Order: sequence, then C-alpha cells, then structure tokens
Amino acid sequence: MFGTTMQDEGWTLADARHLLDRACFGGTPAMIQRLHILGPEGAVDELLGHSSGFGNGATSSPESYSALAHRRLARAAEGNLQSDDARKSLKKMTSKNDRKQADTYREFWLSQMAQGVHPVGEKMALFWHGHFTSSIRDVKDSYAMVQQIEMYREKGLGSFSSLLHDITLDPAMLAYLNNDKNKKKAPNENYAREVMELFTLGTGNYTEQDVVEAARAFTGWRTNKETGVARFAKRRHDPSTKTVLGRTGNLGASDVLDILLEQPATAPFLVRKFLNFYATPEPDEAWVAELSTSFRDSGYAIRPLLRKIFLSPAFYARNTRAALFKSPVDFLVSTLRRLEIPPPPGRFMASACDLLGQKLLEPPNVKGWEGGEAWISSSTIMLRANVAWMLMGGIDKQWLRSDEGRALRKFIPQDARELRHWIAAPDPVLLTEGAPDPETAIDAVCNRLLPVAPSSTTRNRLCEYIAPFGPDAYRITEPQTARLVLDAVHMTLSLPEYQLT
Repeated sequence: MFGTTMQDEGWTLADARHLLDRACFGGTPAMIQRLHILGPEGAVDELLGHSSGFGNGATSSPESYSALAHRRLARAAEGNLQSDDARKSLKKMTSKNDRKQADTYREFWLSQMAQGVHPVGEKMALFWHGHFTSSIRDVKDSYAMVQQIEMYREKGLGSFSSLLHDITLDPAMLAYLNNDKNKKKAPNENYAREVMELFTLGTGNYTEQDVVEAARAFTGWRTNKETGVARFAKRRHDPSTKTVLGRTGNLGASDVLDILLEQPATAPFLVRKFLNFYATPEPDEAWVAELSTSFRDSGYAIRPLLRKIFLSPAFYARNTRAALFKSPVDFLVSTLRRLEIPPPPGRFMASACDLLGQKLLEPPNVKGWEGGEAWISSSTIMLRANVAWMLMGGIDKQWLRSDEGRALRKFIPQDARELRHWIAAPDPVLLTEGAPDPETAIDAVCNRLLPVAPSSTTRNRLCEYIAPFGPDAYRITEPQTARLVLDAVHMTLSLPEYQLT
C-alpha cells in the first residue's frame, strides 16, 4: 500500500472530496467534480500547483503598513523623549496600532483561506504557524508577526531546509524565543532547545550539552529596530570551538542548522507531523519510514512530500476518513466554502476563531495548539453550533437578546446590530441541488457537508424535519420549506460528524 500510487480506475468522488477536505479546507460539489474528472495525479498536481483555479480573491497581503515607519522611528527615538508622559503616550499609541494591524491581518488571512486563489498554500502556512510558533503576546510587534506569516504563505511549500534557516533569523522568532538576547557573555538557550525538541529532532535525540553548545553557536543575532531586519553583531558572538551532535568546530547558526538536517531523526519527526496534520493521528511506521527516506533524499522538498502523501492509497484508506478533528479555523473556513457564502463583514471570523479556541498570531505556547480531541468539549460544541447559526443568517433582534446572542454580540459590527439579518442566508435550492423530494434533498446536504454518511436515524429525522406534512407536501420554492431546509443545514453543521474531517 505504501509503495504504490492511487490509480484512475479506483478514483471516486468520495476520494476527490477527501483530498479537497484535507489538502485545503473542503469545497463545493463543483470543485469535487472537477478533481474527480482530473484523476488522482491530475487533481493533486492541480492543487499543489502555483496557480490553483480554486477560489477567487486577492493574491497578496494587505499593503497598509502605514504605521511601520513611524513605529520603527519612534522606537528608535524613544530614548530621546524628554518626559515619562511622552514615552507612555508613544507606547500606548504603538500598542494600539499593533493591535489594529494584527486584527486586520487575521481577518485578511482567514478570507484568503476561504476565497483566495491557493487554499493549499494557506493551509500549509497554517501548519507552519503551529510548528514554528511565535506569538504577538511576546513579540509585541504586529509587523514582525505579519512578515513571519507572509514567509510561510510564500515559502511554505518549498524547502524545509530553507525555511529552517529563514525562521532562525526571522525577527518575530528572534524575539519570541529570546535569541535576540543571546550573547557571548550571557548565552540564552531557549532557541537552541526548541529548534531541536520542537522544530527538527524531537525529544530524546539530543543532549543537554548539545543545547548548551548550540546556544553559543546561535549568539550574535539581533533585529535592527529601524529596519525590522535581522543583523549579525560580531562582538556579541561566541567564536570559540563548539561540539554539537558529535560535530566539532567554530560553529555558527547556519552550521548547527545543517547538522540538525543531517540527523537521522529529523525526517521521521517532520513526516509524522505532516501525517498527523493531513492524514491520520496514528500513521503506520512503514509509511513514515518510506516518506522519510524520500523527504531526506529530496533535500527536504515539501511539495513532493505532500504529493506522495496525497497519492498514497494509505491516505484514502477507510480508517483515515473522518479521523481528524476540525480546528476552529478549519471549521469556520470549510463551512463558508461548503455553503458558498462570503466571509462575514468586520472582525467576525477572527473573533469567532478566538472564541472557539484558536486565535491566529497567538498560539498558546511554543508547542503551538494541542489540536486533536482538545478542540472539542461540551462548551465548544455548543459554541460551534451558535457560530454556525450566525453564519446561516440566524441573527435578528430577538436572537441578539437571547443568552447565546448576548454572548456573541461583541463580535457583531455595531452598524449591523440593527439589521434584520446581518449575514445573508445561503441558498437552500443550491444546497439541496433543487431536489424534488426530502430524501434527495437531505442526501445532497449531507454529501456536501459531512465527511461520512450520517446514520439512518439521523437521515430520517432530517428528512422528517424538512417535510413535516409528508414528502408529497415538500416544495423547496416555498419560503416555509426553504427555512426548514436551512434549519436542517444548521442541524447538520452541529452534528458530531461535521466536527471531523
């Protein structure tokens, strides 16, 4: 199974849907049909290509960094300010600008996941955001954080080797793991430890002495506060001989990274993380070994690795279907894509992600988000149902006065609170594919939304719900039936099966 490739004759619509769910954030029946027509290799190459036809939206990050020059110059001049009040005022203004820019970027990035031209690249960037973790809480610079995410969006499908070297000198990472404070007279071991434990080798594959020695090799790097670019301060660097993982010499940062890439533990460690993110929480070790060999031999090329994963029969095995829990980002973005509705206005998407436990630009710690079952609890299931209700156009004045509405009210733009419906509801005819009877309608909804078929009991209840007066009275063009269909769609979005991918 692990040494073979998916063949055209075994390629089904369900396989195409599974690929779209995992490689991207799901999609529409039309997208699934297109991938099915392309066949497995054509579909994977289409998704991994530089220009994907899926989605339509902006292709670049926001251009508004108007506060950057002022912030850099102001910070550089801060020491010359004459009064404490002036310094406090400057810090307050800088902090406000940073928060505003971070909020704007979160919403932009989520909109690109939902509507952008390359959702595979956006999902890959999300992976790296949870792997090479930094947080604006500690970095305290929105520009540096945005630049880091932009690096993941631009280079995330390229070479892990290049990405590892780039992230080591990334200003946000330098600040987050204190490597900008790492100097010859006072070595700081934070980055040296995490680059081994969390970024390349995993626990048990290095010693404490390796961390001590590597920290000395990483000394000397700082960020120029006026330009926001890393620079090497030779006087802060320890030039003496060091021994890291058996290699001795006058080692610098780049030397240590190359040593880490040569270690036999690095490729398997990374491959497991890729498989946990894209395929299964418990990958077969034979699959890990096969992929690790090719990954290392390719010089850690990421796009070919993903191609092998997405073309492996193991990726489409029964035990990989509905085997992963949707993250809050996946839940929200895939819902928009499946319902074929645009992202809501304002800061709703980013705020809802935060509410559900995943605040972009602010992972909880250096390990990133725990993921898996940790995404799901009785409270988050209820919150997901409420957020889905909002996306279904369920906001009105009465709902805003309810307990659920009050809890989510702060995420709704002020100028929208007086509107009867803040978000236009999705098209029930589209979601049911214009089905003439309740059974066919519910099948269309479930095929669009669920990774696996619902139980017969669930299916029957949904059919009965949208046709309370019997199947002969079902008319999708009637407003009452249309509303019942949308209610059934919301029920489907709230099912346990929908929380899986």
